[in-house]
Amino acid sequence: DGGKVRTIIRFGPMFLGALDSDGNLLANRGLLPAIYPDQAYRDRSVPVSRTWNSEVANNPRMPDQPPAALPRTFANFGQLLAAYRTTPFLNERRLNTERLIEFDWLSLEGRAPTLNVKVGETVRFLPGDTYTRYWLDDEETARPAEIVLGGAGGGLEITGGTVPGAYRLRLEGRTVGNPCTHPEPFLLVVSPPGVAPRGGNAPAWVTTSTLWEAGTEAKQPRFNQRSDLNEWCDAVGCGPVMLALMIAWAEQNQNVPGAYWNRTTSSVTTRRASVRNIDSPTRYVTDDPSGTMFAWYEWLHDECDVACWANGAGSSMPWDVGNTLESYFSLATWSLYLPQLLGDPGTSYAGGSWHWENDAWGDDWDEAGIRVANAIKAGRPGGVYYMEHWHYAMAWRYRKTKYELKAGNTVLQTKIARHFRVNTGWGDGDEKDAVWNAYDIDGCYLLNMFQRRLPPP
Repeated sequence: DGGKVRTIIRFGPMFLGALDSDGNLLANRGLLPAIYPDQAYRDRSVPVSRTWNSEVANNPRMPDQPPAALPRTFANFGQLLAAYRTTPFLNERRLNTERLIEFDWLSLEGRAPTLNVKVGETVRFLPGDTYTRYWLDDEETARPAEIVLGGAGGGLEITGGTVPGAYRLRLEGRTVGNPCTHPEPFLLVVSPPGVAPRGGNAPAWVTTSTLWEAGTEAKQPRFNQRSDLNEWCDAVGCGPVMLALMIAWAEQNQNVPGAYWNRTTSSVTTRRASVRNIDSPTRYVTDDPSGTMFAWYEWLHDECDVACWANGAGSSMPWDVGNTLESYFSLATWSLYLPQLLGDPGTSYAGGSWHWENDAWGDDWDEAGIRVANAIKAGRPGGVYYMEHWHYAMAWRYRKTKYELKAGNTVLQTKIARHFRVNTGWGDGDEKDAVWNAYDIDGCYLLNMFQRRLPPP
């Protein structure tokens, strides 16, 4: 075709490629995907759910690091594309995501497999089947239903809660004569008690959209992924920038001056002043003077073990980012570090907790997504990431939109959409943010801090 574009392809959310009619790459935009051996993805898909709290004496240890992995190398773009399409683990993830998308479509059409129960009513479903785990798709405090797996007759027992509505329920296990290797989705409909409405209640679509924010747009720190570190990988990387955003957010929005301190000075007086005052930058992009944040970038970059992709962008593994968050939190909340360093022995200056959730299988809403949504509802952001592309950002807005076809108070069809607005670390201004589907994220990092005391002047 003389170099004409025939097809536009997308590798996940982070890379677009323009191909000619022979499949040759003509142009691309974004981060060229790195394809790892299949076992590397499986090793890093081990579920992790770890909370570390400064007020607890015996916190759980971090899980062991997965074996080291190197990206596969390819002689040309065609080989990379073929590997992207045939890697077993990635195909399993994509297939699971497609199943969930199909389920949402069937829910909108009123054709999804449905389990019906009324408020306060207890019903046994799917007798004879065996299930080992379930996820009830809603982050609300008031549970829409109570669920008990197993019992006499097998299946599961559902008691309708006090909040009528339609919710996605996923069951993991096996069915008689039909072994299941992936969670099965059902639509759980909790209806009001009493007789279903008759006459005068024509079905109508009702849309409800609710927005929560961890601070306003103006209160979000605006940093970017500088590439002037002058190290073996000059790019800071999105993982360290996400952590820098979370640290600065905690200092500025939770009023914790001890969350950030000057790393560039040996002066006790200067460092004490830094711990006493909120001095993390609200804006730190490529052309800004290096300042005290540059030393944080260097430390976070090294702790995250950032490696550069072929296009120069920095990338980190989720385990390395989790270990770095643990290292930071230990320094910030340890009585034997900053207080001793500043000649002020005693209790630590700051305290709090952090959490890491990792589960790379398909829809991670039920693990990481709910945690981030609830953190934002409580007024705190959350770090989120895509496993396949090792891409990280800080989610600070959460929008939940419910589309319901209702006859009176009875829900006939439903669809729930959930989205995070994320601070990508690509510069300043709200236009630099992106919107991520909350069902797509593969893990999260949460940070919650408070100031215990201040050092003397």
